[in-house]
Amino acid sequence: MKSIYVLSLLLLAAIWGSSFLFMRVAVVEFGPFALNLIRVGLAALILLPICLRKDFRQDFKTHWKSFMLLGASNYAIPFTLLSYTSLTINSGTTSLINATTPIFTAILGVLFFTQKITRVQLIGLFFGFFGIYIISQKTLLLDFNQGLLAIIAGLIASCGYGLTILYSKKYLQAVSAINLTAGGLFFGALYLVFPGIVYWPTQMPSLNSWLAALLLATLCTVIALIIFFQIIKKIGVLTSSSVTFLIPIFAILWGTLFLNEKITFNLIVGVVVIIVGTSLIIFKPFKSFKQTTSKKNR
Repeated sequence: MKSIYVLSLLLLAAIWGSSFLFMRVAVVEFGPFALNLIRVGLAALILLPICLRKDFRQDFKTHWKSFMLLGASNYAIPFTLLSYTSLTINSGTTSLINATTPIFTAILGVLFFTQKITRVQLIGLFFGFFGIYIISQKTLLLDFNQGLLAIIAGLIASCGYGLTILYSKKYLQAVSAINLTAGGLFFGALYLVFPGIVYWPTQMPSLNSWLAALLLATLCTVIALIIFFQIIKKIGVLTSSSVTFLIPIFAILWGTLFLNEKITFNLIVGVVVIIVGTSLIIFKPFKSFKQTTSKKNR
């Protein structure tokens, strides 16, 4: 792989890793609903020109129900839940919980999308959930009820991302990624208008919180998605998915540098275990697929 694409993956991981830092900073003053109304609403406004194109209007007429689903499963619900998680759990740990998305993708694929799971993937699932247990121990000991709710919220967000991946792959292959994003953000913003206004903060948030919210919308949503689409075009989905492993590393780094979050032994062990489990789930199926394809072509 060319060095430019390696650098692009590192840049993308650094940007998405910073989203957990910005959430941690802004959610305290904005609250989960108001923060993500700003994030999703502003991102939708930035991509509004996409909605005016002819190809988007055609896709919207055909797939508006799917756009409604993606607005909930990929934006409104997971963004809000991860923001809630950030109120209790530090940014590095939140990013690790979010990194379990491939694990839930595998589970949902077997349960609802007729996908098969191998023994290696089952081992990967075990490693993944064991890693979650390791990093969650301290949080649960500090405040079991609130900590448990925060962890569950983060896991549901990962489940939503997994559902989006599977649904888009099966039903929306013909729709361009940028149109999917614009359509999903449009409905995601609509879902967040009412709760965002109802739970709008009574006191004006600080400049730092506003800056973090604006960076979430522009840098971590719009710009990051544009970079991701370009990487997919050049190096494909499989290689691009390696960014999943890099995001927690940057999230932990930013949290340590700017929020004075501590790197604990449990956190290090949890990182290793989750990465091992996720890699077993992601890379084994593609290896099998390649072997099957090569046999057919002989």
